[in-house]
Amino acid sequence: MPDPDVSYFSGRDGVRLAYREVGRGRPLVLLHGITGDSTLWLRHGHAETLRQADAA
Repeated sequence: MPDPDVSYFSGRDGVRLAYREVGRGRPLVLLHGITGDSTLWLRHGHAETLRQADAA
């Protein structure tokens, strides 16, 4: 799965937060820990597996 583009929005406290949209269907939010990032799910196939399961 190629890395989807990163989008940003401002949180309630003004902090810039990043997110990526993958697939269609019901929204699912994956949160990483302080030392991680979205590549945990993208590069290791977890996001693709969840996307395919939701499409079925």
